[in-house]
Amino acid sequence: MRISLLFLLATLLLPACIVHDGHDDLVGDEAERARLETQILDLIGDAPATAASQCQAIAFGSKPCGGPWRYLVYSTAHTDSARLGALVEQYNALDEKINIAKGMGSDCAFISRPTIVLNGGRCEVGR
Repeated sequence: MRISLLFLLATLLLPACIVHDGHDDLVGDEAERARLETQILDLIGDAPATAASQCQAIAFGSKPCGGPWRYLVYSTAHTDSARLGALVEQYNALDEKINIAKGMGSDCAFISRPTIVLNGGRCEVGR
């Protein structure tokens, strides 16, 4: 009887002793990052513009060595720049957090701001 009682107590208390490894948090962070990326790209759309001065680029992502993974091109005539900036800031912070949690590395290559052009009524990276 005593052994059965000890076994029962151990079985009930064991889940309280299991260390949380953060995997669920990481999965949630990755899902949130994907949701933010979709929201950002939807906000930018096709980047329509009527003047080259309306074309801008914003650093996107967070390389483990520093700097962005890439730049997104958008149109100030079509996109709310303040909202875009806030969403990209959230995305970049989450990307950095995920990189740290996963121990990610990168090529450490510097990604320079691209030349942006107006082509056929759309903002694009110049060739």
